[in-house]
Amino acid sequence: MLKMMTLVKNAREAENGVEYFTAATTRLLSFFAHWRFLYFHGQKHARLERDKTVYDEPLRERTLLITLVSPLLFLAPEVHLRDLGKLWMDEIIIETVWRAFMAKLLEEWQDVVLWSTVMLTANVGFLAIPGVVITNLSGVAITSPSQLRILTSPAQLASSLSIQASIGSIVIGLLLLRHNRTKKKDGPAGAATYLSSSTHRRFGLEPLAITFSLPWALLMWSMVTFSIALLVLCFYISNMPTRMVIAVSTFTSAPPVIVCVVISWLTSDDGELWKNNLVVFKRSGVRLFVRPLKRLQQQITSHLPRLHNTHPAPQSPSIPMADRQNRA
Repeated sequence: MLKMMTLVKNAREAENGVEYFTAATTRLLSFFAHWRFLYFHGQKHARLERDKTVYDEPLRERTLLITLVSPLLFLAPEVHLRDLGKLWMDEIIIETVWRAFMAKLLEEWQDVVLWSTVMLTANVGFLAIPGVVITNLSGVAITSPSQLRILTSPAQLASSLSIQASIGSIVIGLLLLRHNRTKKKDGPAGAATYLSSSTHRRFGLEPLAITFSLPWALLMWSMVTFSIALLVLCFYISNMPTRMVIAVSTFTSAPPVIVCVVISWLTSDDGELWKNNLVVFKRSGVRLFVRPLKRLQQQITSHLPRLHNTHPAPQSPSIPMADRQNRA
């Protein structure tokens, strides 16, 4: 509003100020009239909040796809789906909100790519620690590559999974940055076209939300598997003093982490997301088992008349021989 007032003031003070003032004022009034039309100004059911719908149609329910995938990705798709729903409520796009949303996504992906690179470097260094990769090189004279034996250890397996998750996070993050870098500069028309083309007929914006959350979720899995690999190495390959130190430090750092997670759930909508996921999962699970049973019942009932029709037709009673002679 301050920019609008400054524009009108400058137009009034300029040369030929009447013409510029009239053009600027009418342009601004056209914007106001357009938003009054979109927000049902003066109507009984006017839009009072940007992220609230004014229609009586129920919101799209969560499908089984995001219900199953979201817990595996630490509920990141639910957060992105909620933000996309508020952003594109009733298929209305506000340019400033869209640009702020895309700027936040681009910054998040850049940070995730950076941290995934750090995790990749840490895992490569971890695999170079003696004892992670078990071979028969020590004390054995090897004359050919076929005599080399590499045994897979649990720490090596967990670290390899962490490397795969880090590489996946980097690749997907870079692809998303390249594809969406120019989307921040798009206007409402370009944003509406992008969201409309990304909306699935059955799943809505759920595939897009899952795609946006993959870099961060893969980074989390990389950290989890790397922590498992480190604990396995310390508890199974090291000596007793090292095990005691690692056990004390683990049990000391675990409670603060749990407290931070619980506080973040209580002070945000993550707890509600978990509850909603459980409700949708139960509902979808019931539908998943009820529908095949109904189809089986329909098939059985459709085949029952056929089974009745396949019975042999009743034969007419035989005529006694005496009656046949009398009729002859």
